[in-house]
Amino acid sequence: MSKYEMLLMFKPALEAESPDQAIAGVETLLKQHKARMLRVEKMGRKRLASPIKKQPEAFMAVMAFEGDPASIAPLNRILRLNEELLRFCLVKHETMDATKPFMLTPVTAKDVKEANRLRSKARADQRQSGGGGYRSRQPYGTQGAAASEAAPSEE
Repeated sequence: MSKYEMLLMFKPALEAESPDQAIAGVETLLKQHKARMLRVEKMGRKRLASPIKKQPEAFMAVMAFEGDPASIAPLNRILRLNEELLRFCLVKHETMDATKPFMLTPVTAKDVKEANRLRSKARADQRQSGGGGYRSRQPYGTQGAAASEAAPSEE
């Protein structure tokens, strides 16, 4: 049995019909494929960065389960045909701690400042070395001309 994590993005219209029923439907589908649920986390209605199937929002849930690797392909096929789902992502984990929450730790202002400092330092180093950017290259056709003018001719 392998451990898997699945992100589900349901249509926002499901909120009126109870997204719990849609999640329960996916859980029963997993149980039909002999999977054992480890954890379910409902993340609620979220605004999407870009619309999916003309939907600007989605109801999201994350599930962790153990299942047989041979049952994943039929499970993918059935989930693709589910009209309630906008998108889903199924990931296999080598190691998973079922006690830890799904959400990542938030990025602090100190982390952002450090990342910006390293990025600006890398840019300054690149400028000092005189290479790497598109502005440091000569226009097309002038590289050969500059080299031929600099070299003395033997006439």
